[in-house]
Amino acid sequence: KSTIVINKSTITSIAMMTTMSKQQSTTNDIASDNQSSCRSLDSSACDPKMEKRDGTPAPSVDTIAMTATSGKDASSPQLAGSRDPDPLDFDDADHSQSGLDSGNNSSSNRGASYLHGDHRQECADDPQHPTLAGRETKQITYARLVVFAILMASALAVSILVYYYIEGDERKDFETQFETHAQRILELFHKSVEDKLKVLDSFSSTITSYALDTGATFPNVTVPNFEVRGCNTRVLAEGLLMYYVPVVLAKDRAGWEAYAMQNHGHLVESYRRDTELRQRQDRLFGLEEGRRNLARSSGDSIARQLHLTHDPPFHPEIFRTDRPAEEEVEPLGASPYYMPIWQMTPVLDLVPILNLNLMSYNFLHDGLIAAYESKQAVIDQVTNLQDPDSPSKTNAVNIDVFKIFLDASQFRHGSEEYLGDPVSPVAYPVFDSFDDDRKVVGITHTNIYWRLYFQSLLSPDIRGIICVLENTLDQQFSFRLDGEDVTYLGTKDQHDPKYDEMVEGANIAEYVASIASPETRSYTAADLNGNYSNYKIRVYPTSTLEDKYITNAPIWYAVVVGMVFVFTSAVFVFYDCLVERRQRVVMDRAVKSGAVVSSLFPENVRDRLYNEHGDRTNSKTTRNSFMGSKLTSSDLMRSTSFGSGRRQRMGSTPLSRDGRSEMANDKPIADKFEDTTILFADLVGFTKWSASKTPEQVFDLLEILYGAFDKLSKRHRVFKVETIGDCYMAATGLPLPQPKHATIMVHFAHDCLRKMNSLLPMLSSRSGSNDTMDLALRIGIHSGQVTAGVLRGEKSRFQLFGDAVNTASRMESTSEPCRIQCSQSTADELILGGKRDWLELRKETIEVKGKGKMQTYFVMKRRQKSSADGRPTEAMSSSSSEEESNTNGGI
Repeated sequence: KSTIVINKSTITSIAMMTTMSKQQSTTNDIASDNQSSCRSLDSSACDPKMEKRDGTPAPSVDTIAMTATSGKDASSPQLAGSRDPDPLDFDDADHSQSGLDSGNNSSSNRGASYLHGDHRQECADDPQHPTLAGRETKQITYARLVVFAILMASALAVSILVYYYIEGDERKDFETQFETHAQRILELFHKSVEDKLKVLDSFSSTITSYALDTGATFPNVTVPNFEVRGCNTRVLAEGLLMYYVPVVLAKDRAGWEAYAMQNHGHLVESYRRDTELRQRQDRLFGLEEGRRNLARSSGDSIARQLHLTHDPPFHPEIFRTDRPAEEEVEPLGASPYYMPIWQMTPVLDLVPILNLNLMSYNFLHDGLIAAYESKQAVIDQVTNLQDPDSPSKTNAVNIDVFKIFLDASQFRHGSEEYLGDPVSPVAYPVFDSFDDDRKVVGITHTNIYWRLYFQSLLSPDIRGIICVLENTLDQQFSFRLDGEDVTYLGTKDQHDPKYDEMVEGANIAEYVASIASPETRSYTAADLNGNYSNYKIRVYPTSTLEDKYITNAPIWYAVVVGMVFVFTSAVFVFYDCLVERRQRVVMDRAVKSGAVVSSLFPENVRDRLYNEHGDRTNSKTTRNSFMGSKLTSSDLMRSTSFGSGRRQRMGSTPLSRDGRSEMANDKPIADKFEDTTILFADLVGFTKWSASKTPEQVFDLLEILYGAFDKLSKRHRVFKVETIGDCYMAATGLPLPQPKHATIMVHFAHDCLRKMNSLLPMLSSRSGSNDTMDLALRIGIHSGQVTAGVLRGEKSRFQLFGDAVNTASRMESTSEPCRIQCSQSTADELILGGKRDWLELRKETIEVKGKGKMQTYFVMKRRQKSSADGRPTEAMSSSSSEEESNTNGGI
């Protein structure tokens, strides 16, 4: 019985790594063997002092070394006994190179070990190694690239989606917020207009009520305490000035002028009381008197024309003025009615202005007529508008007058300066009664200073809104609202066209009419005229407001998300590099271990081991996956380590929970082989020789010899079983049947003797002692039935069982140096194969333990002709040996 020991964990590791990539390690060997031939052995094979047939001495060690280093082919000198070059042979050149350094016996100068040197080279040269799991490796590489591309594409796609989502959300928020602000502006704007109309309606009703209560007849009505009542109305209506203008029909003109001449003194008293009240208010709020020297600020022409102390201080007749410093009496019959100024607030000490016909101003004429005839309130066209494009159209007197009223009004302490921006007059009718058939008998005239009007519409934190005000008189002007700051931008629509679709707007007259209800409308309220001068307001956002809501956040979020993906990709790449590095280590370990396993196990046995341990590993992996178990580093080490030791011996058989082997239920890996030939080859004199040598020298010799035998075994398709000490064991006829198993084994045995003979001079030189030349090879062969398989247990073993193994061992132990002894069964196989002439009957029988005496034979390959002493005269040709090998099948 013979055993081969290998770690169970090694097999497990190889099974895991190569179940999908079977190695066909012997395919290339067969191709190589077809180019080789068997060697014949002559009688001088065991003679250390052999000579060539032509009588010339055998080549020296130096010659051998030169042959090796020069890399000669078949034309180079060959070792004794070598008939033809063998590129696949474990040739002498491999060791002759080392022989050049044989003078130094240190281990560093020893020849390359077959197991650790040449075997690794074979692994590297094996064309299957680069393709081990090659398809899977390519698939993983492609998958890795695809995953990385997907990550990059996902990073880009998600970043774009995040950008557009956040940008869309911000834009939606911007649009929503603008719509909210715009609706608030429209609502407050319209409410302010409505409130102004309500205040004017209240004041108009006060005048009507006073006339009805006192029995006064229009137009001869003077409202008492006008400086107080008018001031209250003016402040509530947010106007800068207010007139009460009676409507004097042409037939009533004389009576009116007489009434005015008698009662015009009320203006002086009103001015005195207005001044006192204003000063008292300033003191109440701790302010200095706000009234300025209006005469100086208004210009000489206005002072000369309108100052009360000017001569004459009062015009007894209704007069008109079309140009500054020019005035004239309205001609009789020039108009069916007149509208002279009678009372005002704030009361000025330089303004006429009593009996000045407002209808004489062209820019007021049409609006006053519309209010009178329609019995509706009218917001007239913009006046006092300084036109930078047409300075000639600017009414400098009106602008200066408006500045005077601004300085005298409730805004006298403010920082506002009139900049020539739009001001719209407002005319509200005064009725003679509260009946349905009431008539217009007067006008309360005030104004809307639009810039001040817009100041209260926005909260301080809202900036960048454009309000475009337009009317049916072809006037347009634009304002920019930044919180409470209002900037007049000029005439025409000056909003950014890119915000056209976001416009919010309304018609003022329609809006006021739409919200009219008993809850908001008084009994006497007049409608707002929408035919003469219909105002509309449109609201637009600006880039300033957009920038408040449309920020760079989408870009930053997109960049952050992209960086997260990039970081994830980097982690993936880093992790993949670590895994790849680990895989290379595991693969290298698997390749090396696989090479060892392939050299020790037959292919079919090896594949069965892989399949068995692969199934068990997959079962455990599946079970662990369902149980949530993890693969620990110790598990990985146990599955990939080659050798023994640690907590659990690496080759040990795993145990189940009940202590039984997990393989107890598995079918054993074992087969019976009926026709096999077993060889044992032993080094004669090795024990004595090794006693005087260092361990390095001992193993150096064994590795070189057995390495050469291993190559011969591949060439002849002989399965190497194992080496036991200095004994080499091989078999034919397994694991695949070989019809001429005995013939093949004889070829192999003869070549081993020849190779031994050729290597001894070099080995002697390497060891530095001549006693190496005393070593000899003794071989025994027996044919018969064996049982072979893997014995699983503490360590995996491939074993041969049977009587044939023991008998072959006896054939070797009873053989002679440099001879091949075979049993009768092997001789019978050779005779059946036509090799009777190879057999030489041993004269004496041998005693075999357990079998008694046995007749054996010495085997010597020879031609038909023999020398006189019976030894072969010429070794078989290489073509004959090659023919025998190729016709007898192989592993």
